[in-house]
Amino acid sequence: MTGFAQQRHNEVVESLGVLAQAAESAASLTLLRRVDETVDALTDRSNLFRSLAEGASLWTRRVNDLRIDKGGYIDAADKCIGMLERCVQILEDGLPKMLQKKSAIDRDHQLKADHCELLHGVYEDALQVTGVLVEALKDLRAAIIRHDLAAEPRDSEEYDCAGLIAALHDS
Repeated sequence: MTGFAQQRHNEVVESLGVLAQAAESAASLTLLRRVDETVDALTDRSNLFRSLAEGASLWTRRVNDLRIDKGGYIDAADKCIGMLERCVQILEDGLPKMLQKKSAIDRDHQLKADHCELLHGVYEDALQVTGVLVEALKDLRAAIIRHDLAAEPRDSEEYDCAGLIAALHDS
């Protein structure tokens, strides 16, 4: 190779090296951005779920403290109870996907140890807070049901077991 050709060859190799480093840096920045976005999204979700769980617990205490009047239902048509049940179902249905994502962290060879540790931490918090919210919503639902059952008007006539069985046989 002539001196000029060798110089051009060296310049091309050097340029390719710089290009490869730039591409590697861009990929690293993209990875960091994805990690940051995941951490931010899960942190925001955890904060929201924590607030919702606190609110549901507050409402549970309020329902439990209500005076019970016959016919004084909180949710006569069971709309709130149904909505709370659907919310719990949606949250519980999302848990397996979140667990899958958490378990995929260690299989991603692009992530460094500190990325993995950070992601494991936010996923663990998100899973834990989701569980707290599910329990708080179940508690609120149960409190409403207990209240409304206690508010059910009852006949003043009491039956003993023998009397109830006799009444059933007569009918």
